[in-house]
Amino acid sequence: MNFSFWMELMKVENVKMTLATRVTLGGVSAVWLAGAEEELRKLDRYVRLPSGKSASCRPGRMAYGQLLSETGACVDEVLLCCPAEGKRIVTGHGGTSCSQALLDFYADRSVRESAPEEVALFSTGTDNFIIREADVMLYQCQTDMQASLLLTARAGLDARIRAAYREFRNNNLPGLLDELLTDYEEAKRFLQTRRVCLAGAANAGKSSLFNCLLEHDRAFVHPEAGATRDAVEELIDLGGYAVQLADTAGMRESAQALEMEAQRRGRELLAKADAVALVIDASRAPAGEEIYFYRGLNEKYGGKIAVVLNKTDLPQVWKKEEAGKLFPGAESVEISCLHGGATEKLCPLLVKLLGGAWSGKALPFSERQALVLRALRP
Repeated sequence: MNFSFWMELMKVENVKMTLATRVTLGGVSAVWLAGAEEELRKLDRYVRLPSGKSASCRPGRMAYGQLLSETGACVDEVLLCCPAEGKRIVTGHGGTSCSQALLDFYADRSVRESAPEEVALFSTGTDNFIIREADVMLYQCQTDMQASLLLTARAGLDARIRAAYREFRNNNLPGLLDELLTDYEEAKRFLQTRRVCLAGAANAGKSSLFNCLLEHDRAFVHPEAGATRDAVEELIDLGGYAVQLADTAGMRESAQALEMEAQRRGRELLAKADAVALVIDASRAPAGEEIYFYRGLNEKYGGKIAVVLNKTDLPQVWKKEEAGKLFPGAESVEISCLHGGATEKLCPLLVKLLGGAWSGKALPFSERQALVLRALRP
């Protein structure tokens, strides 16, 4: 049997797929497949078991093996799962190239890529859209808190919506519907990736704080001012929020084109930030240009600044009282990145600026759910 004939024989129709996991995050890639069982069994045969036989997956079973092309080339090592007839989950290695390799492999065999919502029905076997949407979004979670929020909504949101609608229909009281719409804004705050920017004068200890929050050395630290020449960003879990944390170049007067460009990029990140940790060297009095920079920062971003007085292991010149005069209304914290405890002191302030802790309620979490609630509201 020649290669082209084999390819034609193994082509499938009316099978859909979607990548359920985030492309750039996590150690695995999960591709959902949904379609006619007989066509999915054709695709099962591309998985070669350790015994050398082709996989033949049945409902409630899974198989481990290599996903092989017709020429015998290994696409990836995969775990093939069959939750029910007409449904498959193919799990391979994570990362951009591995995820795309899985999608390309099935696309070459006429499997049509679809939106996650379109394929989600197969994962649960239910018509309940809340459960279906929660299952899709669970694969996208970046923190434990995000997953807990979705699992709580999966279990209890339907009952909350029904109770709110009964209250409105029977007593003409829209209060519970309004509460659910407000709760949707809370869910959005938690499920979206937020931005926190570390800003301050050169040599204030921003990169040291960045490494403390990451709990490993990522940013370059040097006693000489101006060591950070470009912004460094990493994703962290900050009190349940998925936060893109940015370490920016120190702000100071400079005639060097490279340093001026780094500061320009830092200002762009500041403009996008949901919260700003302003790092100040508390061991010395600020220079005139620093005061000018701090005042300008307070005018633009005063409502989302947490003042971080660093280097308190040295004799302090700046204290919370001085910070309060320059940044009225902003909370401040005294830390030493060298002596530890910076994360425990700063994180509660940043969580507060991002919107506070999760209430623990079953929250509406998708725009579709919010549209339904608005439609129910007079």
